[in-house]
Amino acid sequence: NFVAFVKRRAEEAHPVQFNENTISTDFDVLTKMYIRTNEQSKDREDTFSGLLTELGLIQAETRRVNDKLVTFYSIPSDDRNSIPQEIFLYCILSDDSYDKSINVSSIEQSKNSPGAIFAMGRAGIVTKLESIIADKSFKRFSGTLNYQAGIRELQLQKKA
Repeated sequence: NFVAFVKRRAEEAHPVQFNENTISTDFDVLTKMYIRTNEQSKDREDTFSGLLTELGLIQAETRRVNDKLVTFYSIPSDDRNSIPQEIFLYCILSDDSYDKSINVSSIEQSKNSPGAIFAMGRAGIVTKLESIIADKSFKRFSGTLNYQAGIRELQLQKKA
C-alpha cells in the first residue's frame, strides 16, 4: 500500500502533517501519467493525460493475495530503447556536475542522472551512448567512449 508506505517514511523522517487523501490522489495522477489503461485508450482526454506512458517506466502487475486482487507497481531497470537520443543527450549536457569527461558509472548511478531518471542499466546506457556517437546529427559534440585506467568514460569535445 503506497499511502501506508509514504506515511511510515514521513513519520520516520520527522513528524509532519500528513494527508492520506492528498497522497492517494497524487499517486493516482502518477499512475495515470505513466501507465496506460484500457480506459485511457478509449477516452481521448485521458490519452493526453498519459503522455509519459510511452516511456514504459512503471509497470503494473495484478496478483491474487489472500483472495483479493492487488496491483503491484515496479520500475524495472531496462535498456529503454524508447528513450529518444535527444532527450538522453540533453540530460547529460544540461547536468552541470558533468564535465567533458564523464564516467559511465555516474551516468548510470548518480542522483538525477539519465540512468537513475529512466531506470536504465549499464548495457542500455552504453548502447544509447554508442548510437548517439554514431549519429551524424550529433557530430558537433564529437563524443567517444574510451577506457581510462579501466574505467569506461564518455569524452565530449564540446559540452554546450
